Amino acid sequence: MMEQLPVIVSLDTVSRNKALAIAQSLSGRVWGYKVHRLIDRHGPEIVHMLKKFGKVFVDMKLADTPDTVRGRIKEWAAHNADLISVQGNLGADVLKAASSAGRDRAVAITQLTSDTDSSEVLRRARDAYQSGIRVVTCSAWEAAAVKTAHPSALIITPGIRAAGTPRHDQKRTATPAEAIREGADLLVIGRPITNAADPAAALEVLMQDVSVQ
Repeated sequence: MMEQLPVIVSLDTVSRNKALAIAQSLSGRVWGYKVHRLIDRHGPEIVHMLKKFGKVFVDMKLADTPDTVRGRIKEWAAHNADLISVQGNLGADVLKAASSAGRDRAVAITQLTSDTDSSEVLRRARDAYQSGIRVVTCSAWEAAAVKTAHPSALIITPGIRAAGTPRHDQKRTATPAEAIREGADLLVIGRPITNAADPAAALEVLMQDVSVQ
């Protein structure tokens, strides 16, 4: 039996049918799948459908009042979402509300990897951690510093690309091996897998230099 890879496959650039086909082909091989725009198009049903093939990260980047964020996280938890994201720049009250609603599910977004400015990442990771959130996103460029400051934090790292391939809209990118070496726990990979003729084969090539513990 093959070991599960620490990968979250982002499925938002493909259709529902293709997303489900990819998820089925990678079932048991990856941690799970990330969705946002697919939810916009198909609602919570897509979460239930993907749960047949792995865990689901609902990347809604919630940004609202504490009560609203708390309620939204509880709603997505009721749909069996494993992780639900909230913007990490909204202050302690919102982050504490997110933590109280789903300490093991709430994910704080420190800074998008499409942004070149990473100066706020460490502060936002600290604010999230102090509010009780134990899962944060950051690029590989900041992963080592975040892990040093918060050793028990689970770090999710987007912007993963193979060496020498297009960055698309991502700015702070890294290869899978680089990200893991810097302290990332889970890697978000989208188009390098979903655009491939054979997603499973593309995954294996991308992760060939990564040692699974």
